[in-house]
Amino acid sequence: MGSRNDQLYKAADRADFRRVVKLIREGADVNAVSRDGYTALDAALAGIGFVKSKVVAGKLVTIPVYAPEDIQRTVQELLSAGANPNGFRNECGSPLISASGSLPVLRLLVKAGANPNLPDAAGQTPLLAAVYSGRAGVVQYLLEHGADPRVKNREGKTALDVAKQRNRERPAKSRAIYEMLQKAASKQAAAKPAAVAAKPARAAGGPKLGIKDFTALMYRGHPEWSLFAVQAPMAKVAAEFARLTKTKRWEKNVPLKPARPYEQLARVTVVARVNGNPWTVVFRSLFVVSTSELASVPKEARAMSSKLKTKAMYFILEDTASAMGYGLYEKGAVLEEADWEGESAFARFQSTLRDNPELEHVTDEFADETFRWQGIYLPACYPRVEGKKVWVAVAKESQGTIERAAVIGRS
Repeated sequence: MGSRNDQLYKAADRADFRRVVKLIREGADVNAVSRDGYTALDAALAGIGFVKSKVVAGKLVTIPVYAPEDIQRTVQELLSAGANPNGFRNECGSPLISASGSLPVLRLLVKAGANPNLPDAAGQTPLLAAVYSGRAGVVQYLLEHGADPRVKNREGKTALDVAKQRNRERPAKSRAIYEMLQKAASKQAAAKPAAVAAKPARAAGGPKLGIKDFTALMYRGHPEWSLFAVQAPMAKVAAEFARLTKTKRWEKNVPLKPARPYEQLARVTVVARVNGNPWTVVFRSLFVVSTSELASVPKEARAMSSKLKTKAMYFILEDTASAMGYGLYEKGAVLEEADWEGESAFARFQSTLRDNPELEHVTDEFADETFRWQGIYLPACYPRVEGKKVWVAVAKESQGTIERAAVIGRS
């Protein structure tokens, strides 16, 4: 009959949302990758625009193979259970591109944190795909939610370039889209320089859970810490981290309490899961980063990625030299790494996902955007230990965002 993950993939492919809900409750992994390299979300989105021919009243018509509302419900259930709205790099393209034929499904993905500027494996952005297909409603929605009409594909063309060309060829069909993109490009040019690479968008209306926000909320004047996030269930991440660090202490499902001013942080590690997010965050060190941690955190993140066969991403901020760095891995392979000091240029930038941004000044905003690009959010929290009592203190801005947390330490 196959594993639950295989069954989930098949149920999503049929837009059988009732079966999808049942399998998720039984423990199926919504981000599991099939033997062919696709996820259940890929399968569900593939049903959009899938039609069959049928004779109705003597006429040959095409009708959807799966009811649009069933596809929409299936996608909603997968996203609610933690499916990655930005997807994985495979031949299906990005989820937003796959969803361009259904505005209701597109809205679900954007609300779940999908990045409207994230290119697929071929370098195509959702906005470019919408322009090519002539979907004015999709173009408008993407522009309203952060899509940049000046982002270039691998051929050096932007959505505005394509719209301009199409307007010359078929003005009656393309003028509305071209004018929308012109207006958006002019507005963005006045506000900021053109993007040199696909740039992630902030989650609209969401809690303060970015790199910048975390630093500002938690450590005013002392922004020094290290962490990594793993795209896997919390139980698997905590167990593998405990094994990797040979820990002697592991407190599971610790209480969450409101943070209070001037509390003393414990020198242990918090492992936390944000509600509705596929990433588990490991707060490796807070307030002080040791020399050993500077060396070990990237290795730990990469090892976790390899062992759990998934993505992992680390970030380190060292206050003495204002040095920052991050790395993104998938199944142990490097997808992107970067290092810089203060607001200087990159000391190192290598990526299989995008071109070198070649920025003259790099700040924590770049790291913030990169984490959001991957859909990683950081709840503002820290560990507290008093005798045998262990809990996680949560800042006001992040209360209600953590699903559960554990504390792991060597003492």
